[in-house]
Amino acid sequence: MKAWTLSVLCGLVCVMGLGAVGCGEESQPSAQREDSLRETSEDPHEDTAQCPPAPCEEGQERCASEDEYLEACLPDENGCLQWQDNLRCGYKAGLQCEYIDGVPGCPNECVNANPNFAGRMVITSQEQLDSSLNIYCTEQIDGDLIIHETEVTSLEQMKFLKKIHGNLIIIGNTALNDLTGLRRLEYIGGELIIEDNKALTTLDGFDALVQVGNGHSEGGLFRDEGLETGTDGIYIRNNPALISLSGLPLLDELGGRLEINNNLALRLIDGLNALTSIQRELTITLNPNLQELDGFGSLNSVGSTIDITKNNTLEDITGFGSLGAFQSTLKIEFNDELLSITGFGALQDASDATIEIERNPKLADISGFASLQSVRILKLEDSQVEDLHALEQLRHIKALLTFSQNPALVNVDGLYGLVEIGQSLQITNHDELCDTDINALLAHLLNTIGPFRTQLGGNKTCF
Repeated sequence: MKAWTLSVLCGLVCVMGLGAVGCGEESQPSAQREDSLRETSEDPHEDTAQCPPAPCEEGQERCASEDEYLEACLPDENGCLQWQDNLRCGYKAGLQCEYIDGVPGCPNECVNANPNFAGRMVITSQEQLDSSLNIYCTEQIDGDLIIHETEVTSLEQMKFLKKIHGNLIIIGNTALNDLTGLRRLEYIGGELIIEDNKALTTLDGFDALVQVGNGHSEGGLFRDEGLETGTDGIYIRNNPALISLSGLPLLDELGGRLEINNNLALRLIDGLNALTSIQRELTITLNPNLQELDGFGSLNSVGSTIDITKNNTLEDITGFGSLGAFQSTLKIEFNDELLSITGFGALQDASDATIEIERNPKLADISGFASLQSVRILKLEDSQVEDLHALEQLRHIKALLTFSQNPALVNVDGLYGLVEIGQSLQITNHDELCDTDINALLAHLLNTIGPFRTQLGGNKTCF
C-alpha cells in the first residue's frame, strides 16, 4: 500500500465529521506526518494535495473519491486497518457516506446482518430508510418492495439491493427525483411500477437491472394496499416531470408488458437498447410532449400488440431496428405531428400480423417498412404519403390491404410486386390518385394472382 493513502484515511475521518483524529495508532503533528509520508511514498510525485492536512480540524469535511476509498481500505500488515471507534469504511458522495462491499480488510457494519428480507418491505419515510440497518444491509427481498405516497428524497440507503423476487412499486412520491440508490438491482421477479411521482425527472439508477418479470404473475397483488397492478412488466405512468427514458441500459428480458403512458414532460425515448424481448404488449400512448422514439435498438421479439398512439408532438419513429418478425398488431395512430416512420427497418415477416397506420395527418415517410415482405392486414389511412415505393418488397397480403383518405397519394406503383392477396384490396377516397392508375394495377394483379375482392371509389377521375 502506498504510504500516501494514510493521508486519505484522515480525509475519511473528516468526512464522517468525527473531529480531530489522527491517521495512525498514535497521532503525530501534521508537519511530522507529512514529512514521513514524503519520505516513504513509493512515488515522490504522488499528488497528495487533494487530501486535507492531518490531523483533521474539527468539523472539516471533504469528498473522497472511490479510488481513494479503495486504496485507503486495503488491509495493513496485520490484516485490517485500525479504525477509530465507530468510524466506518466509506467515502463521501454528496452528503451521504458510501459503503463499498467486498473490499478485504474493511470494517463492514453489515457483517452480522441478514442480507435476505422475508416478505413485503414497505417504505414510509426517509427517516425509516436512513435509520434502519436492516433495510440498509438488504441484498435480496423475497417479496415486494413498496414505496408509496411518501416524501422520500433518496433511495441511497438501498444501494446494496440486488434482487426483488416480487414487485417493485414506486407510486405517489412527492420528492423523489432519481432512482440512483437502486444501481445494484439486477432482478425484479414481478412488476416494476413507477407512477405519479411528481419530482422524478429520470430513470437513471437502474444501471444493473437485467430482467423484469418471469411471465407468471397474475397481478392484483396490492388491492389490500389500495394499489392495482396488472401482469408482470414495467409500467411508467403519470410522472409529470420525467423528461427522458434513457435509463435501463442492461435490461435484456421483460417477462410481461411495457407501458409508457401519460408522462407529460417526456420528450425522448432513446434507451432500452439492450432489451431483446417483451413477452406481452408494448404501449406508448398519451405522452403529449414526446418528440422522438429512438430506442429499442436490440428488440427482436414482442409477444403481443405494439401500440404507439396519441402522442401529440411525436415527429419521428426511428427505433425498433432489429425487429425482423412480428405476429401481432402494430398500431401507429392519432399522432398529430408524426412526419416519418423510418424505424422497423429489419421487419420482413408479419404474415400473422396487422399493421394499422391511421389518423397521422402529417405522416409523409413510411420508408421504415421497406423490407416488409409479408403481412396479414395492412392499413394506411389519413396520411400525407405520396407514393408506395416503400412497399416495393411486399409480396404477400394474407388477408386485407387497405388505403383510404390519403389526400397526397398519387402513385401506387409500389404494389406491382404483390403475388398474393388473400381476401381484399381496398383503395378509396384519394383526391389525387387517378382511377386509371388503380385500374392498371388491378389488371396486372388479376393477371398475376387471380381473383380477389376489391373495394374502390372516391378516387380522382382521370382520362
